[in-house]
Amino acid sequence: MKRILIVDDIPVSRAFMATVLESEGYETVEATTGEEGLGRAANEGIDLVITDIVMPAMDGFEFVTRLRADPATAGLPVVFYSGVRHEQEARVLARTCGVSHLIVKPGEAATILGVVRAALSLNQEPAYPPTSSFSFDREVQRLLGDELTDAMAAREATYLRLAGLIEIGRALSSHRDPRLLLQSFVTMAADVLGASMAAVRVVRGARTASAEDSVWTVGLSPEIRDALACEERQESVLTRLLARDEAISCSGAQSTPDRLGLPLEHPVPTAFLGVPVRTTERIHGWFYAARQASEHSPEPGATPGCPDSERQGKFSGEDERLAVTMARQLAVAYDNAWLYDQLKQEFARVQIEVDERRRAERKLKIRVRQLATLEQLSERALAGAEWQPFLRETVERLTDVLNADCSTVHELLPDDTHLRRVAGYSRGCHPPPPEVVDVDAEVLFTLRSTEPVYIPDRTTEKRFAPNADLLARELQSSLSVAIQGRPRPYGILAVHRKASAPFDEGEHKFIQSVANLLGTSARRRRAEERLRSSHQQLRELASRLQTIREEERTHIAREIHDELGQSLTALKLEVSWLRTRLTCEHVEFLKPKTCSMSHLIDQTIQQVRKLSTELRPGVLDHLGLVATVEWQAEEFSNRTGIHCTVKADIDDEGLSDQRCTALFRILQETLTNVARHARATKVSIVLRQESGNLTLEVKDNGQGFDVQGTSFTSLGLLGMRERALLLGGELQISSKKEHGCKVTVRIPCSSRMRSARHDAAGKAVTSDPSCHDLD
Repeated sequence: MKRILIVDDIPVSRAFMATVLESEGYETVEATTGEEGLGRAANEGIDLVITDIVMPAMDGFEFVTRLRADPATAGLPVVFYSGVRHEQEARVLARTCGVSHLIVKPGEAATILGVVRAALSLNQEPAYPPTSSFSFDREVQRLLGDELTDAMAAREATYLRLAGLIEIGRALSSHRDPRLLLQSFVTMAADVLGASMAAVRVVRGARTASAEDSVWTVGLSPEIRDALACEERQESVLTRLLARDEAISCSGAQSTPDRLGLPLEHPVPTAFLGVPVRTTERIHGWFYAARQASEHSPEPGATPGCPDSERQGKFSGEDERLAVTMARQLAVAYDNAWLYDQLKQEFARVQIEVDERRRAERKLKIRVRQLATLEQLSERALAGAEWQPFLRETVERLTDVLNADCSTVHELLPDDTHLRRVAGYSRGCHPPPPEVVDVDAEVLFTLRSTEPVYIPDRTTEKRFAPNADLLARELQSSLSVAIQGRPRPYGILAVHRKASAPFDEGEHKFIQSVANLLGTSARRRRAEERLRSSHQQLRELASRLQTIREEERTHIAREIHDELGQSLTALKLEVSWLRTRLTCEHVEFLKPKTCSMSHLIDQTIQQVRKLSTELRPGVLDHLGLVATVEWQAEEFSNRTGIHCTVKADIDDEGLSDQRCTALFRILQETLTNVARHARATKVSIVLRQESGNLTLEVKDNGQGFDVQGTSFTSLGLLGMRERALLLGGELQISSKKEHGCKVTVRIPCSSRMRSARHDAAGKAVTSDPSCHDLD
């Protein structure tokens, strides 16, 4: 295996050369300086030496000279491997010092291996005696000086390009706006490539003339820029850049605008370099730079070592690689900037949606609160709340829900020219609104309007005259609505705010709903008042009819008892007198007649007494309620055969005739129902006084009935109920089938009336399904 010594101060060059040689099976030995190379060449059995020419401390020519001076290494073949720019001069000097082969960096692998095989095929180099002439040293020094100068110039240019590339990278990473990104890139890329003209176009998505397409130029007029933005010709070099992933570089006659497919008004370049702007996924657009003939023409004092391509304005391979690198950096940066811009737009859209959702949630919460308030007020209205407290609660809650400063309810007076405040609520220290206000143009407009009337700012309001009271109280914005009624409006509901804050549509609907509720409640209240008045009139009429009926009964009973009874008694006396004075011849004939007449008169007297008692029992007027109840119970037992007991624990001396009559009539109706329907064998009557009430309780052990399924509209029950209600009392019935029935009547002992008992819906007649059995 051949051992090859590589002498080079650049680690990358040594590593590249070692990799190429070892791939062909050679063994490599490396040295970083000429002194180290001499030692390894003498001691490690080296078959071939590859050395750089330009090295610090000891250049390649001195290294070869000292290598040939040592007899042990004088015959080793040597290959120069260096990036010299004066190749012919370097070859001449190499032969002078005994080196036949020269490889110019970077060199291809095949070239390197061919030169190495050719050098190894020689057992040793031809004998070139080392020279120490002054001309050789001077040529070496001149060549090395030129190489060092060119190397320093190339390194400086490389540093400048690297600095420009780094600056472009920083700019690409710092910009978030795609437009600013392209503008910065085209300017800096043209400066790095040394071009006087450059343009870049990035197309995001489909190639359409949309707002996403962007063309930015440097050194070109706006007209050319617009033409490049609209360039779609298939033969255009820019179109080819979008179709294939490779750079396009040309110069001279091939770089004219017509050959490149550029706009005809485009300046004529001497060199053109175009690369696609692409990422690993796809091509986004193109970038090109162009030079003109005067850009890199030789100038007095120019560096003589510059390549001919640069002197002629051509783009080198390094320029091409640099342009490709910058274009790919641009593609990635533009992708990131575009994604960032899309993300920012999406974030803005999401933020708008979040703000809208928050506003919607706030509106929803306000609306839910409004609906809850409306529901609670509706429940209060349906529950029959008192009108004034209900209005007060309404304006307070309305002020709170609408975040207002004042709310009022004004009632339209019958004269239709004034409004009277019936409810008002103000936050803070606002003085109360006036009790009575005139119906002005604003009020009249509100009463006639079917929609809420909104005044955003009273200081600038032109429709109505200024309201001095509201302005004095610093209430600037108002929302008022008519409370409708039949046949005329009830009044006005108004809400005021100190600031000129607008009332939104939801608040308009809410105050309209509250006004509708107040209007419905007002109409219902008026209807209830009329119904209550009608019921009261009917009760008073019924009471008057009952009184007249009892008075007529009493009058008829007294007339029958006193007048007709006395007449019948006198008639019986006359018949008896007549019978005692009849002569003997008439006795046998008239005596039976007189006896029959006397008997008939007795029956008539009994019938008269019965009718008189039924119309108005005299015992009620003379002996009181307790005696009348006992007499009625005895009469009931004698007539029906039902055992009847009475227990009375009252002092009936202070009772009015009206109460005694009502209880007696209720007892009569109850016993009549027992006799007709109960099929009872026992009846218990209890009369007692408790808690300021006079209580009558009638129980039987009959078959009973279903109280819940029984209608209380029968005339008997209605009469009993009405008699109790007229005196502020109540009637209660409890019964179950097969378990008897109990009727309880409670009437106040005094003359006070209980308004709670005057329920037109029949609440005075209550029922209890429990049963009280008799012993």
